[in-house]
Parts: sequence; C-alpha cells; structure tokens
Amino acid sequence: MRILAIGAHPDDIEIACSGTLAKCIKRGDTVIVCHVSSGSLGHVVIQPDELRLIRANEAKRAGALAGVEEVLCAGFDDLEIFDTKEARDKLVDIIKYANPDLIITHDPNDYMPDHVAVSNLVFDAAFTASCPHYETKVKGKARLTLAYHIALGSLDRGRGGRGRFLAAFLCAAGCRAQYHCRKQYGSNNQCKPSSSQKISHVVSPYVFAGCLYDFVGR
Repeated sequence: MRILAIGAHPDDIEIACSGTLAKCIKRGDTVIVCHVSSGSLGHVVIQPDELRLIRANEAKRAGALAGVEEVLCAGFDDLEIFDTKEARDKLVDIIKYANPDLIITHDPNDYMPDHVAVSNLVFDAAFTASCPHYETKVKGKARLTLAYHIALGSLDRGRGGRGRFLAAFLCAAGCRAQYHCRKQYGSNNQCKPSSSQKISHVVSPYVFAGCLYDFVGR
C-alpha cells in the first residue's frame, strides 16, 4: 500500500501519527511524508531564513530514521498557506506524484490556521488529482483517494521545550490511533464514525525521530 501523510509543518506528522506510520512501514507499505510549510516561524529566537534550513534537515533526518520513502516540502512558509489555485495545484502535483492508496492529513477542526488550510486543500486536491483532464505540472492522474484526519488541536504547543512533545510522541505510539474518514461524496460530506487501529505493540523509530526536532522556544 502507498500512504501519503501531509502535514502543515515539519513535526506535525511525527507528533500526530508516528505510531501508525511506523506500523505501516514495518508491514512493508511505502510511506511518503509531505510538509506543506517550511516551518519558518516556529521559533522565537532563530530567524526564518536560518530556521527553514534547520527544519528541512530535521525532517530529512527524522524520515530517514523512520524508514520513510521520501520527505517532500510544498515550499510555502508558515501562516502563508491559503485556499488558492496555486496552493491546490501544488498539492495536486504531490498527490499525482505519490499516487497514494490513502492520505493522512489534518482534521479541519483545528486551532491552527495552517492546519485548517492544509486539511481543506488536501480534501479538494485529492479529488482534483483524480480528474484525467485537469492539467498541472505532473502529468496523468491519481486514483481517487480517501483522506483520514489526525487531530492536533488538543496538544499543548506552548513554550515548554522538548518534554511535552516527547510525551505526545509516546502517546502517539502507545495508544489507539483514531481517524475520521472525510468522504468525497455524500450528504454534506459528513465523516463516518472514526476508525481505529491498535499501535501499542509498535516500538516506533518515528517516535524517537520526532525528538530530532528542536522545539525549544516554541
């Protein structure tokens, strides 16, 4: 199975679904991770130009440690992700390129504007990428793919350093991961009841890969 996990920022995927992705990698699935934003505004001391490079390197190291096939970045900066044709087409190209069997992304009900924007863009792009005559830079089309949502809104992302996030990683690896499937068709595109999978037996390298991110100052 091919799985595409699309998060707004470097670290979102590791925090929210590391256990699930580790389980998928362990059973032989191909996992591709895409960060829509560079993470440029995620530190109170380090300036954006420097932080972009730091986050890109952290993301690659985390992905390599976990066995992720490829780590992509859509090229936007923090708080500059909006529902535009440019942004949607960029995600259409990523989905066409990955041609996933399923997509994991943010829940649309979230505290953070970038998370909400990415959730809605992925939902639209997943359908658009399946249209054979919608032309973007990547030729062809992707299969029509369901998007499963992860929730980050309840996490404390305040200034607390690495410890709070490590607790979140361990929770992600040790609990049952629950997902809501956002339907492309149907009455008001309502979600079906959540599905879940047990991931407590996974000793996740992705969990510890998340510790490669420097959260101090966020």
